[in-house]
Amino acid sequence: MRLKLLSGQALALIVLNQSAFAASPFSGQASAPSSEEVSSLMGGLPLAVAVVAATIAYLFNCRLEGKRSELKFLNDQIQFFYGPLFSLSHASEQAWRAFRARCRPSGAFFRPDDIPSLSEMKEWRHWMVSVFMPINLDSEKIIINNSHLINGGGMPESFLQLLSHVESYKAIVAKWSDLPLYENKPYAEIVSKNTAFIDFPDKFHSEIRNTFVQLKKRQAKLLRSF
Repeated sequence: MRLKLLSGQALALIVLNQSAFAASPFSGQASAPSSEEVSSLMGGLPLAVAVVAATIAYLFNCRLEGKRSELKFLNDQIQFFYGPLFSLSHASEQAWRAFRARCRPSGAFFRPDDIPSLSEMKEWRHWMVSVFMPINLDSEKIIINNSHLINGGGMPESFLQLLSHVESYKAIVAKWSDLPLYENKPYAEIVSKNTAFIDFPDKFHSEIRNTFVQLKKRQAKLLRSF
């Protein structure tokens, strides 16, 4: 403590000597600081130290609060948007693979050179109503209700296409209860009455998965910084 005080006194003397030298009209001679001047300068040091400490604490708290706000938004993105969408997307992919493994596993489901049979079309509608449409509707609800949590500056094209796909499929599925299946129908008619007018977005699953992984990495990094 004594060493710090002596250092402060020495600093005060240097400052006063420099000020006196600069103010002296004589070249080469500087008046020594008076005891009153030294006491005045030393008396202001605690206030200066307090101001500096308060400024540092304020800046630190601002930075900490900024990190907390960032983490809160990041947690909301994962909990209410990308986490649920990733789970639904993964379930949809796994269900589609399981469905195709048991029903027309080779090539596209609808092919003009190999039209699905009546039993295959019944299976198609069953999986669409029981599995895929519920997943699509849940995904649609998440995107619409939590669009403020979307990563980046705008709505991804794949999200817009998914919403359009789901809405167009609603119109198709709504008619199935009154639209019995018949064999030997033209291929174009079978497709138009059993599939959405707008295709499911090819990039949706990969974009959701990549963004979810990216956000989880950012979350872990931010948590380590506290």
